Amino acid sequence: MHQTNPLNHCFAQASVCRVDLNNEMKKMNEMISTPESSDKNFFLLLVLCFLLGVFGVHRFYCGKIKSGIFMILTIGGLGVWAAADFVIACFGEFTDAEGKKIKYNNY
Repeated sequence: MHQTNPLNHCFAQASVCRVDLNNEMKKMNEMISTPESSDKNFFLLLVLCFLLGVFGVHRFYCGKIKSGIFMILTIGGLGVWAAADFVIACFGEFTDAEGKKIKYNNY
């Protein structure tokens, strides 16, 4: 009469659960990972926004043509819109036309 050790069954189940947890953690990390950064130059964006922000030049640079035209027509929302864009850009939260953030990349 051959008896199996009940602990062997528990260890086998635990290793299967650990593999499943690792796979689930990888899936969750992929879902919450940040989108890749834009290839636009961060410093150029800041300079354009600071110097020519009321004309929307920084938005044209990022590929946001429609909002760039609206900025020209409203003179950058009388400067308020341009100032808000500059602050957003300084914090690295400004996005290009594809939705990718334009960030400072310290290579």
